[in-house]
Amino acid sequence: MSTHATTARTDTRYAPVPTIHYDLVPARRLSLETVARRTGLHPDLVARFVALGLVDAERDHA
Repeated sequence: MSTHATTARTDTRYAPVPTIHYDLVPARRLSLETVARRTGLHPDLVARFVALGLVDAERDHA
């Protein structure tokens, strides 16, 4: 009888991880009023966040 501890064999091979691919779609653009309504914030506060650079925004023809 041996007094040596037996070591458990560890298998270093893992099952392959499936990759997920997402199609690139254009981002939906929301108006300032829509963002304010959906977040529950006042439109002036959302506009201030944009002015401070906390929220990215772009002007469009509308």
